[in-house]
Amino acid sequence: WIKDRKLRTIFKDVLDVPLMVTEKFERKTIKGQIGKLPNGELQIQLARNLTDDSFARSVSEELLHALRIRKGRADYAAEQLLEYSKRPTEQSAKKGVESLLGRDLYEELLKR
Repeated sequence: WIKDRKLRTIFKDVLDVPLMVTEKFERKTIKGQIGKLPNGELQIQLARNLTDDSFARSVSEELLHALRIRKGRADYAAEQLLEYSKRPTEQSAKKGVESLLGRDLYEELLKR
């Protein structure tokens, strides 16, 4: 579901992570999240009502989370007590997507 060559290269280690589009989350402000299936495999969930640009940004951020988890570079459990907007992994994912993709591609994603 990712056609862009640069994105496929950056996220090649997590392109096998399944994507599920869901009707709604418990909190209405959530656009996407990474979780684990009963078998321990990662899964990305995205809200059904996202605009194209919101979908592109959200899937990129969740893929970055998946990449960090697979490489052992994130401790999400330790952050669960923090308010969502104050979680370092969430802030760095937003910045990381822009940094990884470069400003031009990130801006292009916002337009799609």
